[in-house]
Amino acid sequence: MSSSFREIVFRAHDRTASRIRIESTPEAPRRSATALVLRVVPAEQPEPHTPLETHEVPTTTALKGYFSQEWVANGTPEILFIHRAQREGDRWSGHVAFPGGNVNIDKSTRTPKETDYDAAVRESLEEIGLDLTKSDVIYVGALSDREIRKRNTAGRWSVLSTHIFLLTSPTTPILQLAPNEVDSAHWVPLSVLQKPTSASAMAMPITPGFGDLQHQGVVLPGDPGLILWGLTLWMCADFLGSKPLGDILIPRFSHWDLNVYARMAVKVADLMGRSEEMFNGSGHGTIVATAVGLTIVARAAMVIGILDWGRKRFRAKL
Repeated sequence: MSSSFREIVFRAHDRTASRIRIESTPEAPRRSATALVLRVVPAEQPEPHTPLETHEVPTTTALKGYFSQEWVANGTPEILFIHRAQREGDRWSGHVAFPGGNVNIDKSTRTPKETDYDAAVRESLEEIGLDLTKSDVIYVGALSDREIRKRNTAGRWSVLSTHIFLLTSPTTPILQLAPNEVDSAHWVPLSVLQKPTSASAMAMPITPGFGDLQHQGVVLPGDPGLILWGLTLWMCADFLGSKPLGDILIPRFSHWDLNVYARMAVKVADLMGRSEEMFNGSGHGTIVATAVGLTIVARAAMVIGILDWGRKRFRAKL
């Protein structure tokens, strides 16, 4: 295992205190929580050892103790994804995702009845039978919250909170999948995301006259057609940093001029030292809005230029 995994995990822990927290409102109370679950697969089965005590010590101490073990240093870090079952009316039907689901809301007060952390733990147990409260699990921290927007409107649909857990046992946990919610579960080497193979995930129309927005994704090993894209891909970028996945995260359009301006927006953000912001939070929407806005201006300027040229030519013939 390279030192980068250790650095990624410690960075995620250190950033938790300063992460962006988005509060719910009575007008938009819906919240969702997911669990980003990590483990290291040993190169060979280690000698029997005393399990780490992770619940009675500070997280930093627990992480240092975990990463000091030889089998961890020589192992392969992996991340857990689920392939959601096909369900009619489910917005995330058939997607590659992290275990998770809706936070329980008090219908009378329209406020959460549980924390985002508790919801992530509960949903992981319900969906895949993985108990994240056990003593051999380190709670690393959380990523910045994300707004999920309503389709075709500017309003908020939900807030998504992602919590990070590290399994410290060298033994692969036995998962029990809820068949009505999860088709399959996949432990994927982190290297797949650090050196990704891209593929087109899906296309959706945007403003009339501007073609389609073509989402890109990462091809995962195993089942053919298993592609990581959308919100879960962006959460992976939040966790890993934007560099490994940056090019895949840049929106693609069916119209060439939007592609030019999308890459221009990312390049300007990079020159200003704000590339991380462009790939976090509402960055995807910012790239799309910037590309569409610049294209409108450029197309309008071109039309005005053509009309002006035609006017001058017409006058010259008089």
